[in-house]
Amino acid sequence: MVKRHLKEGVFFCLYASKEGIFVLKKVYYFLIFLFIVACYGSDDSRSEAKTVSLIVDGAFDDKGFNESSSKAIRKLKADFNINIIEKASTSNSYLGDIANLEDGNSNLIWGVGFKFSDILFQRASENVSTSYAIIEGVYNEIQIPKNLLNINFKSEEVAFLAGYFASKASKTGKIGFIGGVKGKVLESFMYGYEAGAKYANSNIKVISQYVGTFGDFGLGRSTASNMYRDGVDIIFAAAGLSGIGAIEAAKELGPDHYIIGVDQDQSYLAPNNVIVSAVKKVDSLMYSLTKKYLETGVLDGGKTMFFGLKEDGLGLVLNENLKSNYSEIYNKSLKIGQSIINGIIRAPYDKVSYDSFVF
Repeated sequence: MVKRHLKEGVFFCLYASKEGIFVLKKVYYFLIFLFIVACYGSDDSRSEAKTVSLIVDGAFDDKGFNESSSKAIRKLKADFNINIIEKASTSNSYLGDIANLEDGNSNLIWGVGFKFSDILFQRASENVSTSYAIIEGVYNEIQIPKNLLNINFKSEEVAFLAGYFASKASKTGKIGFIGGVKGKVLESFMYGYEAGAKYANSNIKVISQYVGTFGDFGLGRSTASNMYRDGVDIIFAAAGLSGIGAIEAAKELGPDHYIIGVDQDQSYLAPNNVIVSAVKKVDSLMYSLTKKYLETGVLDGGKTMFFGLKEDGLGLVLNENLKSNYSEIYNKSLKIGQSIINGIIRAPYDKVSYDSFVF
């Protein structure tokens, strides 16, 4: 009897041991399965990360629009689970470069500058599965596709403040404007600047000139040098890399040769010469609009959004190094800005509105 119980006990232990091993094996294989699923899941999450692309004309280190947009897209990458692609292009490569961005699974493609107006309109019309956005596209009254968002600035407003400031600060009574490529955006800069200058002093003389390119440093420098030699003491240069050349000319000529920066605070380029900067807040706007797209999955396209002083899309920034000499004029300029915000002053943006502006 005892022997039979011992045998049964031994058999039970052996059976239990085998069952335990079997259970452990099942747990082991189940854990391996979970690990594999987790790995595939992480791969899926990576593949589902959206791709935001940025294409610019010329170089990214232009100390202006392109650089600001690059800062925005890199901050987005740091703050969100996204992939980014940055592409510096030229006019004869726009179509191929944008096609490559599309083939790279871009969900949203940003184009910086009016030169991308036609090509992004075309691609958005033909490729409705991709979203597009452009900084300062020119579409006039044309209805743009639902998957294309156009961001425009009321450039004439900040240019008006720059002209007012320059006119009040000038000691020679002669100020200048250097534009890159003539067009709607640059016209609003020029007419706004000239109107602001005349509003401050009807006797001020304004010399305006286009260099025909945003990418010629040497031409910008020589154009500015000639203006300074002709008695101009303050120049507003809205000309990309050509404008950086104008800043260099001011540095080379030294004291009393001033320049107004554009698009971002450019005082660091010439701390003793860049007196103020007419800033367009491209980086913050691009960041906030892309953030909204990433969070909602929807682009608020099919329209043009305008940003001016009232919308906090523009601003006049005083060089801190020159604050002691120009803070009074700067504060007066800000008051003029408030008048624009309140609708008391409407800055002209083209020849027709300039000719009808009451000085």
